[in-house]
Amino acid sequence: MLIYLLPGGHSRAGSGQGLDDPRSSLFVDLMRLTQWWFTHQSTPPGYIFENVPPLGDTRAKVVEDGHYISQLLGPPTFVDAAALGSYAHRPRWFWTNLAPSHVLTAALSQVLRPKGRKVDDILDDDRVSLAVSKDDASPFALVNKVGAPCGALPTFVTYPGSFAFRGRGPGMVWDSHSQTHQEPTANERERAMGFLTGTTAAHDLTEGQRHFLLDQAMDLNSLVWVIGMCLA
Repeated sequence: MLIYLLPGGHSRAGSGQGLDDPRSSLFVDLMRLTQWWFTHQSTPPGYIFENVPPLGDTRAKVVEDGHYISQLLGPPTFVDAAALGSYAHRPRWFWTNLAPSHVLTAALSQVLRPKGRKVDDILDDDRVSLAVSKDDASPFALVNKVGAPCGALPTFVTYPGSFAFRGRGPGMVWDSHSQTHQEPTANERERAMGFLTGTTAAHDLTEGQRHFLLDQAMDLNSLVWVIGMCLA
């Protein structure tokens, strides 16, 4: 099975270059390799591809290339990891040849997020999430509600300084030890995405490099759900 995260040229935080973005340069190679596997293997490979959806991004190149990808791979399934139990929103498009998109979409509509999950449960000691400032709105999973404990952080980003992760943005947490607002640590991000604490830890990796790796990774709860539904 081929599992691949398409590069980030379609991110709203990007330059709007779509497939011309240097981060998307491997897409053509991926399509060529996929075609080779289908034509040279006796058993066609199964694949799962993931990409960032435009979410209202109307920049011409992003829209055009989004349509192009769907023409090649078929209609995507929209998944927000928070709907499946993750502690951070992670809206993504999934493509797979293991199950029809409409079947996955229908199954997703029946999923009930486990009750009682709150961000504070995955934070390190002496750290708490900020109060919810506004209700979540579609197409995101409707997890956060004003007056209730924070259930899902905003989607994680590769680089520091996103609007959600500066000042007192909704992605920050309060560290009572340092008396400052801080971004979620790598360990907290791992737990939020369904990974074991320390999954990305290595003696020569910095905290920032671990953040980068996690932003490039698929949310584990989403991936397990997609594979599980395809097997079912």
